Amino acid sequence: MSLRDSTIASHHTLSDEVTVQRTPRLGVLRKDRSSNPKFNHSWYQGTYTVTFPDVCCRIVENVIVFNEYIAVHDAGAIVDHLTTFRGRADGTFHLEDATASSIRRDLDDFRSGADEPDVIEELTLIAHNEGGGTWGHWLVENLPRILLFKRLHPTGRIALPRAYTEPSNNFGLSLRFYGIEPESIIALDKHKSYRFRSAAFVDQVTHAGAAHPLIFYLLQSVADTIQVDLVSSRLFIDRATGRPSREIENLSEVAQCALDKGFVRGPLGSAPFEGQAAIWRRATHFVGVLGSDLTGIVFGKAGQEILSITPDFHGDNFFFDLAAAKGMVWHELLCGQRAAERTPRQDRVF
Repeated sequence: MSLRDSTIASHHTLSDEVTVQRTPRLGVLRKDRSSNPKFNHSWYQGTYTVTFPDVCCRIVENVIVFNEYIAVHDAGAIVDHLTTFRGRADGTFHLEDATASSIRRDLDDFRSGADEPDVIEELTLIAHNEGGGTWGHWLVENLPRILLFKRLHPTGRIALPRAYTEPSNNFGLSLRFYGIEPESIIALDKHKSYRFRSAAFVDQVTHAGAAHPLIFYLLQSVADTIQVDLVSSRLFIDRATGRPSREIENLSEVAQCALDKGFVRGPLGSAPFEGQAAIWRRATHFVGVLGSDLTGIVFGKAGQEILSITPDFHGDNFFFDLAAAKGMVWHELLCGQRAAERTPRQDRVF
């Protein structure tokens, strides 16, 4: 069910429809044995326009949440989640068959269970596990919606998968950094269900692969207050991943090339949250593999330069749009040669 078109939800408009123009600052774009048409995308050809629909906070009475993120109303499952939806170029979404089957199995398991849900009386934002737990989706999509909700309902609560609430990781650190009080957070247990007397859902703040201006406004205000001492203003970013996801097979050679050019090498994506934001404010040049490690672009500034090393099989424009919005210079090496085939696709090396 789409809450935007639903009759079960009341709503409060947070932002009216807005159209923005973005003009990318392009550096060197180079393909290495790639047949990917990515550089033919209209965004790479000059100024592009994106119209973002209105953003609303939608309130639904008596919603049950189970498995950390699946929300159910008597009218049907509320499917409002990137793990469930897959975006099309025109900004619409479709539900994949495999995901739909998984949701049906989860619903069947839930309905056959005997446990009574815990009841939450207070108005609560259902902040979905956007992007399956990746830092990029959290910082650019989930966190801004939480901040929007708290501005509208300062005493409202936030329901999150437990892993997002720990102060020992960057998800939890970012919540504290933006003043989200621990007592307002409900840490969802994957093995329990919860009935929310009044559940809030905030619309997506990305559209057709582009980031809403609200994102930069909400995240930037605090980032300007932090400082960090830099070893170098040029950073080669090691990927922060515990699995073989989009690895560079000859990483040592590539990194040495960067070191020879005056870069330092470091795992920016796993650095503490405040440090990440400060580095993105102060450094001048960044080199890294396309992925969540580049999400800190939202804290950057005009004139900084980014070289995205992009595998042929992962050519989205999400980070390109972030850089265009911030006025950064975008360089890209699109790599077509695969070193080893793996499944799923994103686990390949190049």
